[in-house]
Amino acid sequence: MKRFLERISSQSLIRNTAKLSASNILMYVLPIVVTPILSRLYSPYSFGEWGVFSSVVSIVTIVMFLSLENTIVKAEETELGNILALCCVVGMTVVGVFFASVCLLAPLMQGGSFLFDIRWVLLFYLIAYSFYIVAYNIGNRYGRYSSLATSNVIQGATQGTMRILFGVMPLVAVNGLVLGTTFAQTATAAFLVFAVWSMCRSNAWAKISVEGMRGALSKYRKFPLYDAPSNLLAFSTLNLPTIILAGTYSKASIGCFSIVLQLLLMPMSLVGSAMGKVYYQELCQAGSDSEKAQSVSASIISVLLFVSVLPLLAICCGGDRLVVMFLGKDWTDAGVVALLLALWSFPVILTQPVLPLFRVCNKQDVLLIYDLAYFAGGIGCIFACCRLGLPMHTALLSYSVVCAAVKFALFHKIARLTHFSMRDHKLAIAVWTLALCLFFIRLLFI
Repeated sequence: MKRFLERISSQSLIRNTAKLSASNILMYVLPIVVTPILSRLYSPYSFGEWGVFSSVVSIVTIVMFLSLENTIVKAEETELGNILALCCVVGMTVVGVFFASVCLLAPLMQGGSFLFDIRWVLLFYLIAYSFYIVAYNIGNRYGRYSSLATSNVIQGATQGTMRILFGVMPLVAVNGLVLGTTFAQTATAAFLVFAVWSMCRSNAWAKISVEGMRGALSKYRKFPLYDAPSNLLAFSTLNLPTIILAGTYSKASIGCFSIVLQLLLMPMSLVGSAMGKVYYQELCQAGSDSEKAQSVSASIISVLLFVSVLPLLAICCGGDRLVVMFLGKDWTDAGVVALLLALWSFPVILTQPVLPLFRVCNKQDVLLIYDLAYFAGGIGCIFACCRLGLPMHTALLSYSVVCAAVKFALFHKIARLTHFSMRDHKLAIAVWTLALCLFFIRLLFI
């Protein structure tokens, strides 16, 4: 074990991830401190509304730039200006179309009045997010991890503070959870734009042309053709259940589902997201050096083998009961929801940070096939259970099992692409087996 730790710590991927993840500790600790406060300031109904808002904006933001924002890290220096201009045009177009759709269609939809009432908050959030994600990718391209780390601190601290403030002093009609999230996104975007503005001005903006934008779009056409649909399917599978379930079950149940998702994905927020960004940058720098790419991939997978299984293991060892104690007496159903979704979280955390591999290998079409299966299986289970009037717990268990199976198949494909062998990681196999056995045993006593 000591040699294993020394080997992975010597990799630049781990060092750079540690720099970026250090700030994520605050974002990880804050929810632990703030969530029991928020769960007592806001009702499960309010968390249900926030879950709907979060699901909608997550789906929109994932396709906002048609995945062209990911080319900011990969593009050559001479292409950067045209890539940034292309992102701005595409992003503002998508935001405009979405806002018009909400204004026109939301009042006609069942439960759409909530989205219509917060349409201006939605617009403000999406504009702030568009600036944030472009600036974040510029910072990642040039390795400005100190600025990115600071932005994580600003976002976590501002969101926690503003949500509590609006909960204690409900001076506005808008849900305080939604409003606090929007304020935090705006503050973070403003900081990052200021941090990277000098790089944009000196390196990119003077080299923009319509012809150059067309050339960049043609060169990186696989991103909007395959990467964007793949991302949309993956994130829709994560966020659409909230919207679908809201049409069948109570807002209080949806609130339990939403808050449990946050808790289960905390390891991803702490390590996974930072690791995925650094991994993508290092793969791009490796270029055609296959040995270096395999070495970087082996480093990240070796860490994920253990990080990914922690939520499942913790929940199966009594963490579901701690979730209820943590959230308060109004959240008795959250423990069962946590147990049912724990299996789903395991392979999702395992595979998500490694997905940039498909972009660098120019195999986005392969990833799209897996995401199609992920979407069809997961959403199909949720929709079928709702139509049949089955209990929400049955819907979540079906969703969890089917989605986990697809993600494990995806991990097998990733291992083949990177020539990674599980036979060299017997300890991880033992921990996985223990966690899965405990999960199925716990299911018998629900």
